[in-house]
Amino acid sequence: MSQSQVSLLIDELRSLDSLEPRSIKLHGEAEILHLEEGFRGPGTYIVITPKVSWSSGIEGPAFQDGKPVIKKIIWK
Repeated sequence: MSQSQVSLLIDELRSLDSLEPRSIKLHGEAEILHLEEGFRGPGTYIVITPKVSWSSGIEGPAFQDGKPVIKKIIWK
């Protein structure tokens, strides 16, 4: 079992009509696990433990007064 640094970015438009963007970015550690029982049954999974994450447009609008609203979390 080995661990390595990882960055993951998920970016999408909630709707093409209103152009409502939302995104999540995280930095953390990833490990590959071979599990007998997992979310989708037995198999190989990538498990990410976040260290820092940023989100926009998830819990509210992505922009307020023309400026981006970005929430940052430092995980312990």
